[in-house]
Amino acid sequence: MAIKNINNQKGFTLIEMIVALSIFSILAIFVLDFYIKSSKNYIGSMSTREAQQNIRSTMEMITRYAKLSRTANWDGSTLSLNVRDENNINNYTVSFTRILGRVNPGDNKQYDVIQMTTGGNSRPFTSILTSQNLNISTFNVEFSPGVPTIITITLGGRTEESDDATATTRQGQSTEQGLSRNGTFGEVRFRTSVALRGQYY
Repeated sequence: MAIKNINNQKGFTLIEMIVALSIFSILAIFVLDFYIKSSKNYIGSMSTREAQQNIRSTMEMITRYAKLSRTANWDGSTLSLNVRDENNINNYTVSFTRILGRVNPGDNKQYDVIQMTTGGNSRPFTSILTSQNLNISTFNVEFSPGVPTIITITLGGRTEESDDATATTRQGQSTEQGLSRNGTFGEVRFRTSVALRGQYY
């Protein structure tokens, strides 16, 4: 059996291998950390856009009925609108209420949502307008006297988890992410003024 002399052959020593692995590990940690932060920012921006779209569509629904209303009443949590039908003959009531929604299966918490009720007291029909995992933190209506009456509606939802010390919700905070401000919860908020044009009919 022939024995080869390998003294002149080049290769990696154990120390060189350890140094190379250490450098590779450090680079891998930086790359992974960058990827995780980028993914969180992307998911956060997507959730924020979804929250904005959700609140915007709810606001559009409320203002659509408000424009057709003859009267509006606000009790602190419910906006009741007396609306004329398309034929301008009959009136019906549409109400929008901030209520505690059902338990969100994602985190077993309950969040405030906006519920729409139509059909009057005899045959009411209810539907939830906002997402069950977006916590409605602001729903307020202000009146400006005049003819027609002008109401200013403010609607907002929390889009980032906050700790219990800063939370003002009844059961927890929203699971949506984004719009972080100085480590506290973020909020998407819309405000609009609507004239009750139904007073002209």
